[in-house]
Amino acid sequence: MFTLLYSSSVTGCSQTIDPFCVLGLMAMYVSELSGEAPCQCTVAFCSNELHLSANYFGDLIKKETGKIAQEYIQSKVIDIAKGKIFDNNKSIREVAYELGFKYPQHFTKLFKQRVGYTPNEYRA
Repeated sequence: MFTLLYSSSVTGCSQTIDPFCVLGLMAMYVSELSGEAPCQCTVAFCSNELHLSANYFGDLIKKETGKIAQEYIQSKVIDIAKGKIFDNNKSIREVAYELGFKYPQHFTKLFKQRVGYTPNEYRA
């Protein structure tokens, strides 16, 4: 496994970190951002937060997960959405907005593509 030199001081990783640490940090950022309105869970945002170029971040994610960076980020967002959907005090629309979707229909479409059920079906 290769390592990358990391010049920033990011909590949880040493100066030389492996790609799994980058994946862990990326997942942490997505989780933290999901509580804000709206979340900025894009490749550009996550790579910038990790002080990596978008291309290098994408290459790293692809090498370690086999998924393109956007697909990996979306899978993490859907994982968070699965937990939020069970909060009956929030509508699916509210969950979508919390996760950074401008249009709830896009959230519903992505959720159905990834999970196989609409958010309402998953909640039931």
